[in-house]
Amino acid sequence: MASADEEITQLREFAREKAAEAAELRAKVNFLEREQKKLVRRLNRVYRSWTWRAGRIVLFPYHAISGLLERRRRGK
Repeated sequence: MASADEEITQLREFAREKAAEAAELRAKVNFLEREQKKLVRRLNRVYRSWTWRAGRIVLFPYHAISGLLERRRRGK
């Protein structure tokens, strides 16, 4: 009878450990989701800034020409 009680106690302890691990992982997921939302907002602010848009307009011809030259050098 004692072995059955010990086994039940071990199973309960195992279940507590797994429940604690699951709660810890849920907390990590929530934290990472919040961080991801913050970073997406920050990136969207960068994309909406006038410096980003002006830089894209100014540098677009440079990237287009350098891409063409690079492909030409490779022989494609």
